[in-house]
Amino acid sequence: MSFTDRLAKKYSNTFSLPSRKVLIAELFMLGALVGTIMYTIEPSSKGPVFGLADGLISLAFGSFVSTFVIHKLTKKGILTFNRTIAMADFSIVFLAIGLITAAAFSRVFNNPGSFESIYFVSCGIIVAFIFIILSIASDFKQYELFILSIFQPFVILIIHTTLIYFIYYVNLLNIVTNFASFFLMAIIAYVLGRWYYFSIGKVGKELLGYSGVVLFKAFLESLMLDKSGLMEQLLKILAVREDVEVRSIYFKSTRQNGVVVAPLIHPGPFKDLGSSKLPTRIAASFLSKNTLPVVFHTPTTHEKDLILAKDCDRVVQMLQELEVIPERSLSKPIIVKKKGSVTVSCQVFDDIPLAVITRAPIPTEDLPDCINDLCMAKIQENGYSDGVVVDAHNVMDLTYSELSSEDKKDIVEALGEALEETHIIEEGPLIAGFSNVRLENYSPKDGIGNAGIMVLVTEVKGNKAVYVSIDANNMVVGLREKIQKALKEIGYEHSEVTTTDTHVVTGRSAGEGYFPLGKTIPEDVLIEKIIEGVAEADSKKAECSVKFSKRKLEDVYLLGNKGLENLWKVTDKSLKVAKRRLMVLVLLLLASGIIVYSIL
Repeated sequence: MSFTDRLAKKYSNTFSLPSRKVLIAELFMLGALVGTIMYTIEPSSKGPVFGLADGLISLAFGSFVSTFVIHKLTKKGILTFNRTIAMADFSIVFLAIGLITAAAFSRVFNNPGSFESIYFVSCGIIVAFIFIILSIASDFKQYELFILSIFQPFVILIIHTTLIYFIYYVNLLNIVTNFASFFLMAIIAYVLGRWYYFSIGKVGKELLGYSGVVLFKAFLESLMLDKSGLMEQLLKILAVREDVEVRSIYFKSTRQNGVVVAPLIHPGPFKDLGSSKLPTRIAASFLSKNTLPVVFHTPTTHEKDLILAKDCDRVVQMLQELEVIPERSLSKPIIVKKKGSVTVSCQVFDDIPLAVITRAPIPTEDLPDCINDLCMAKIQENGYSDGVVVDAHNVMDLTYSELSSEDKKDIVEALGEALEETHIIEEGPLIAGFSNVRLENYSPKDGIGNAGIMVLVTEVKGNKAVYVSIDANNMVVGLREKIQKALKEIGYEHSEVTTTDTHVVTGRSAGEGYFPLGKTIPEDVLIEKIIEGVAEADSKKAECSVKFSKRKLEDVYLLGNKGLENLWKVTDKSLKVAKRRLMVLVLLLLASGIIVYSIL
């Protein structure tokens, strides 16, 4: 799994939560449990029944009310009601540690009064936790952050104080003293929370000139809200400016127009950011002009991610403005060669080889850029002026095998053998048909983009071949082989199934961060739809003329090696600093709590 995929997975998992009903139920269960336990242990005469009531009313209901208010104040943003409830749940968990410890302390020293004092101090301690979460997930000013950070514990204490005052007639002086300890501890916790927050952000400033926390916020906005503006600005600082190429083969017949598109641009990093949905956009732009597309993934990695939406617009516009008139109808049959773990399918259109590479069924990540360079050198060595090299990107598992030097050698040798054979087989009229099939009941969350299933069926001198490109990010192990078997049974001896590697599907789910094909969409549904698409393309076959095109787009912003390296440095170092200083923060909060308890 690539670095940006891991980031998307990490951050999507950070905010993957149960349903609202489950979170609310957990809140009240926690409150009831904590209240019952602490007043069972605590040596006063209040007892577990009062504890149950205090837990439900003060801890749970008080937290629920504060959650509602905080959510209303944040309006639209990362802090949805579910996430605010989850924050309240975690606050109760942290508070439970202090309250149960306080009850045990009171029991051991037979001092019921100490329990209430520590109760108030413990509520002050959780201000630091709430402040850190709100600072990351919102854009409030500092005074607003302080008020919202103390809101949940303050509401809890107001309800709790009301209960003990009217039921047990607690001395008002004690209540005033306890609230004084709470506010003093809350101020200290707020200051320590700010120190922790800014110490993490300082890492990014040292390495990149901006806070690592800002980077984290930008990722969250992109993942949770589909707002890419801030992330674009930050990545633009890291980006490199280069030229990129887009290779295409245009097909024209009396029945339909089609196009094979292979951009030397990588989809990514995730969801709507950068070039994540570029394959889908390219397909949609051609479909709108009644040209059926097959969009392929090329040997590229996340270094070739476009950063800016406007650069993606330029790619689509360039492809639409290009006027290509296919002229030549002669092509050659497909040739498939296997060498070691590598399979290369090669077919020559208009004297331009189209080579599709896979290591299936071995789980494989993106083929690196050097594979394109090696293959193009081999293509030119065999007398062809240019070519199109495709990374099938069609098998993935939780673990995958790195491309070895032996694999690289096998790719070049298999392609070389196929190209040599193309020189000894005769050309013939190209008969071809295209289709586009959608999976209406499935969406990017299920692992498939809106371009659906794109199919090209070719026939030269009676030899048929099928190319299937699915707008998805990889496939589960074995699915490709099942599809090929199904196609072979209906008369298609040679077929290859690829994915576009769209990243519009990434960062949408917990676990892997996305669903490869076959994970959530049933395999039989996919196979049925692919067969439907192949049948449709075959039914529309007609003699085609073809034309190759290569266009260069100048001066685009790419993530590049430096961008990936710096992103990794900031993320890795920020996490390390956060872990180290978390222990310091906890110790400082505990020490401060003891001091506040001692003096008040």
